Amino acid sequence: QSRSSAASDVYKRQFLDRVVEAIHEQPGRDWTVERLASVGAMSRSVFAERFRSAIGRSPADYVTEVRVDAAKRMLSEGRSVSETSRELGYASDEGFSRAFRRRTGMTPSVWRATQLTAVPA
Repeated sequence: QSRSSAASDVYKRQFLDRVVEAIHEQPGRDWTVERLASVGAMSRSVFAERFRSAIGRSPADYVTEVRVDAAKRMLSEGRSVSETSRELGYASDEGFSRAFRRRTGMTPSVWRATQLTAVPA
């Protein structure tokens, strides 16, 4: 790999790192591909291709994963399903529950109950 190509790869990675950081800082934001591409200073098509290549999944799939991880933390702290759903940018509790169940195999309320009743080791 040429020196300029390696430098270019680092430069591209910095922009993607900025996008990933933004998603983690604000998981409840309305993250569209356009908005994410703008954070990364790229066109939509270039951004989507580079994101998938670097991260191994689509931007939307990654945002959902970050939101579900944040939801797990919030629910395990005793937050309600509705409060968690709203804070993470879901339009409805039902939409949040569907996304959560697809990732975890259980509804947020069932997951929360298992966490709150679990005995620490």
